Amino acid sequence: MFKLLRENIRIAMGSIRTQLLRTILTVLIIAIGITALVGILTLVAALENSISKDFASMGSNTFNITQYDITERMDGDRSERKPNPIISYPQAKGFVSAYNFPYTHSSLSFTATSKAEVKFESKKTDPEISVLGVDEYFLINSGTEISQGRNFTPAIHEGIASFAMEQQFRLEKDDAIYGLGQHQDGVFNYRGEQVNFFQNNTEVAVPFMISVKNYGVLWDNYSLT
Repeated sequence: MFKLLRENIRIAMGSIRTQLLRTILTVLIIAIGITALVGILTLVAALENSISKDFASMGSNTFNITQYDITERMDGDRSERKPNPIISYPQAKGFVSAYNFPYTHSSLSFTATSKAEVKFESKKTDPEISVLGVDEYFLINSGTEISQGRNFTPAIHEGIASFAMEQQFRLEKDDAIYGLGQHQDGVFNYRGEQVNFFQNNTEVAVPFMISVKNYGVLWDNYSLT
């Protein structure tokens, strides 16, 4: 076996020596071809990524399903105004669950208000801003880039996608947080405490935390029974 292998190697080396120019040209052609192929694939991937980002920023690779309050139909000289049905939360969640295809991200969003004013100490926003309730794919689908901070991602808790919330605002030294609603455990000051917000098979339950400075942190969630 080893003699046969050694003989094949000897014949191959002899062939290379006798046809050195042809061997060098063949190796160069193969190397140039592989290099060109890798370069083309890299260029195509870069162009695809760049085009995808450009189209995403314009929102042209997404479509929105929105409930408009009124639909107006024109029939000659007559016009008919018809209220559109409201898209319920179970309907929206059902669509997101059903529209589960490769390379797609379905997201939900809700405009709470378009005339919000954010205040911090003596500063406030001018003009007014919009407050949206969104999920983790909203920024990706809308082509919005985050200038500071990071996007939020769901964590799986007991088989359900949940979101962890962390306090990101400052409290004054004499400020205390009080729990109302579901928090009946005898703890009156929740400052520095870790509190889990859960709704267990209830139709109306809104855990609400209120400050002695008369501002609140509201956590609202649908609880389907």
